[in-house]
Amino acid sequence: MSFAAALVFGCLGQGLLDAAVVQLSFSGTYDTFGGTVFGLSGSAVPYNYQITYDTSLDTNTLYFSTGALLGSDVTTHEWFGYSASGITATSLTFGTKTWTVAALNPRIPAIGVSADLWFNTDISVSPPTLGWALFSDGGGKLQLGSGASAFGNIFMSPVSSVFGGTILPPSANSSNMSIQEVPEPATIGLLALGGLGVLIGRRELWQRGRPASLASMRSQILPRVPTS
Repeated sequence: MSFAAALVFGCLGQGLLDAAVVQLSFSGTYDTFGGTVFGLSGSAVPYNYQITYDTSLDTNTLYFSTGALLGSDVTTHEWFGYSASGITATSLTFGTKTWTVAALNPRIPAIGVSADLWFNTDISVSPPTLGWALFSDGGGKLQLGSGASAFGNIFMSPVSSVFGGTILPPSANSSNMSIQEVPEPATIGLLALGGLGVLIGRRELWQRGRPASLASMRSQILPRVPTS
């Protein structure tokens, strides 16, 4: 591989640090408050949802830094808005109910500010600890995280809620939602390829700069004796 090609791979690896395919997992336990929600009941019913997101497909560039005005409130942490276009796969099932991307409803923390998903980090760089998303259709609602304002501040919180589809729906709620993030295998492989390109490029540079072998030096310095 030429040094130029190695540079291309190196740039590819750097670019993937800014665009990534990640799987976000939302987990915790629900309290159904004595009721039954989609066939499940209890004070600590476990849940686990996954959303696979490709940041290169994101069409929403909303960002608010800590301490910025979001509407009439001040943010207490960073807000990153993402569009549904970056979602490539979901696993959103609780009991007998499953939600799809089509059920995703934008969240609006302030007038004129809307995103399908909100997180407190750039998910292509680091896992979020807070989020806000709502999946809602005629059969029920699933909310991952929440947004709220109090005393002039606006923030997200680590909660999750599930509601049935009746007029007075049974509900399940948690306040201990955690978010885990892992790169998808394809992203890991491309990052490794980029790193390999950089290593090959460095090896070629070293080979070009190392001293010539002793035999090569002798052939360049000592006169050749003609043979009969």
